Amino acid sequence: MKIFTLISFVVMLLLLSLISTICFAQPNWPLTAYLGNAVLHKGNPGTWDSGVSFNPFILYHNQVFYLFYTGSQNIFSQPAAIGLATSADGFTFTKSVSNPIFLADGSGFDAHAVSDARILIDNSLWIMYYSAQSAPISGPGNTICRATADNPEGPWTRLENPVLSVGVSGEWDDGFMVPNTVLRIDTGYIMYYSAGNMNFPNGTWQIGMATSTNGIDWTKYDSSGTPGASDPVLKVGAAGSWDLLHAWECSVLPTAQGYEMFYTGGNGTIEELGYASSSDGIHWHKYTGNPVFRKQDDPYVAGIPGAVLEIPAVTRKDSTYFIYYDYGLTVGEIGLATADVVTGLSASPAGIPKGFVLRQNYPNPFNPITTIEFELLKTSEVTLKIFSVIGEEVATLVSDRLSAGSYSFEWDASRLASGIYLYKLEAGEYVSVRKMILMK
Repeated sequence: MKIFTLISFVVMLLLLSLISTICFAQPNWPLTAYLGNAVLHKGNPGTWDSGVSFNPFILYHNQVFYLFYTGSQNIFSQPAAIGLATSADGFTFTKSVSNPIFLADGSGFDAHAVSDARILIDNSLWIMYYSAQSAPISGPGNTICRATADNPEGPWTRLENPVLSVGVSGEWDDGFMVPNTVLRIDTGYIMYYSAGNMNFPNGTWQIGMATSTNGIDWTKYDSSGTPGASDPVLKVGAAGSWDLLHAWECSVLPTAQGYEMFYTGGNGTIEELGYASSSDGIHWHKYTGNPVFRKQDDPYVAGIPGAVLEIPAVTRKDSTYFIYYDYGLTVGEIGLATADVVTGLSASPAGIPKGFVLRQNYPNPFNPITTIEFELLKTSEVTLKIFSVIGEEVATLVSDRLSAGSYSFEWDASRLASGIYLYKLEAGEYVSVRKMILMK
């Protein structure tokens, strides 16, 4: 176990106190449709998901892509359930032999159907937030519910009451609601959800946010503090906009400067994918180049009447975004697009770093997994190590000779205690140290 000298440690902390992080992560446009689409097909005739496999959620964990999805034999007349497929590379998926991994239980708030699974891993506990229907209806239900398991295939244990419900009559979210993304932050949890002001499929669909200290009791965001009221954080566009009726079904990722969002936008005729960013997770700025991905950008469905691009599910692996989405109920399958991750303040082409750079980890604070990115100007002998605040080495993420380029590595600190940790990059003569906070 290596220990820094006291002098090195003090100097390092002084340097850290002077560092201000001004970097970001965003896709290198345009997005590129995978030529092997679709990556997840509906099931064979007679199987539980033979009518539709859609509504994806992606989680990249321990070198495995976990793709959760909603399936049904006939989404208009048969109950929906939740399935799971896994992949080692993000392109070729295998459906779980345990499918469907989660079903309606025949009573209570989710008596009829479950859908829209959104997953969070918190201290090795798998937490599922999902939309529930107590009776046959068209479209999503009016509650968001929670279940937990020790592994993604279950068995899943339901919380016997919904954790979030539609607003009172007259509110923007009084029709239906579905979970989109749930994030663990230093003060608890953030949930982004989609909702409408009329029963599906009518009305305006927008994105709201709620916060919780325990993941069970949630408070909706309300800009004015009016009792019982709430406000969307991402609204539909102005008249004539591509997203004038729908701005919903989003995937939110932490970045070094805040958050980024991929979302579905529509004008009543077509659904496409848009992008937005935020420094605080509440006030969002839509990308001026929206929509960033259109139906005609994916050859698999470009010529199919009724096909759309909707419900993005996004993760970052190394220096690549993996963006999963479904093609709507007409097609009932799931596609994939990718993009390079661009970091830093330069506008140089992706994959051509302008220098040696160690990025701030994200998210930060984190629990228990965080991502560390760096760039190499030239081929170098590289080490990336983690140290405790007293200088003890606790992990080595990289010890190899790497070519010039951008790199991204995950660190799982589930076995360590909360506190401040330091990560140190050595690449030839380049040495840089940053701090990060593990908060459980």
